[in-house]
Amino acid sequence: MTITGLKYIKASNETPVTLPVVTGTDSLAIGAGASVVDGTNCIAIGDSYATGTYNIVINNSNNAEGVIGNYNIIIGSGIIYPVDSIATTDAEGNILITSQLNPSELDAGTTNSVIIGTNTIGRNYNDCFTMGIDNDLADGSDTDVVLGWANLNARPFTGQGDGVAYAGSGGYNTILGSACAINAEAFFSCALGFNSGIDMNGWGSIAINGGIAKYPQSSALGFDDYGQYCIVPMDARTTDATPTVMETVGNVGTPVIPYPNHIWAFELDVAASRCEGTTSATKEVGFWKFKGVLKNTAQGLTPTVGLRSNVLTLHGLQKELIHCDDPVWDVNVAVDTTDQSLQVTVEGKSGKIVRWLGTLRYTELYSEIAVDNFDKGA
Repeated sequence: MTITGLKYIKASNETPVTLPVVTGTDSLAIGAGASVVDGTNCIAIGDSYATGTYNIVINNSNNAEGVIGNYNIIIGSGIIYPVDSIATTDAEGNILITSQLNPSELDAGTTNSVIIGTNTIGRNYNDCFTMGIDNDLADGSDTDVVLGWANLNARPFTGQGDGVAYAGSGGYNTILGSACAINAEAFFSCALGFNSGIDMNGWGSIAINGGIAKYPQSSALGFDDYGQYCIVPMDARTTDATPTVMETVGNVGTPVIPYPNHIWAFELDVAASRCEGTTSATKEVGFWKFKGVLKNTAQGLTPTVGLRSNVLTLHGLQKELIHCDDPVWDVNVAVDTTDQSLQVTVEGKSGKIVRWLGTLRYTELYSEIAVDNFDKGA
């Protein structure tokens, strides 16, 4: 059905108002300024412009290009952009609800996502939800929820509230608060409160009120602009007495390094258990506790793995053996002089399969340099 020249009359003494021409198929335009151009099964209500397939646009005077895509709903001044060299498919199944003065923006390639308020969703997003003001979901992640004000999701983590657009591969993240950020490569993480962040290795982690989660499955709680408390899980497996370095859980090769100009007051618990034991005589266990202070006196804002740009020193290290059924088993803590990182080394015994689990807890203090740059976590 094609509708042209439809008129309505407010009163007998007023001049008739002619609606724009509807050139689409099976489409409808209602109200002064409404138009559907080359659209199919579209509806434009109020001063709106619609095109594409099965799209509905209501009171969207700011959207000069109309809807580019299919099965989308725009209420207010939202904008859906056409395909480009990165996003090669139309946006589909999205809902944008915003005011006339401050448009929301959604790029091509995005599907099944919802924007409420003045926010932006980048290219190739799927199944995302954002509500609030000035939240920015950059290119490339899936199934993210961002609520609040001025939050960033899927960005290179150069500090909270900063970053550039990045085609990341992360997803399944949640931000609730203000000025929080999650790195483009992080998965299954949550940033809550004010100024919290998840670094690129911090997948499966949570950061609260200024905390910066930098390691897999870790937790970070910020005290104020000068410090935070973090928990980092570690593990290892041995089958002999070869010294083996414990890794952060789930991410082999991620060294434990304080940022430059940062100090850690840390505690470490390490538990060991023989895996193949079935009786009280063979089910051997061990438990160690460590305390110490770790300083990185290097200048700059970002640690460089494998280079001497980090200058780590270990102070006041205390080691306590709580219990161990096999006197050969051992745990040691030192600074790795190659990576300039904190290294936890475990030693088992030949013929025994031993699982080692550790919990690193540290209170991190920031220097004035880092705070002045509003960049505590990077």
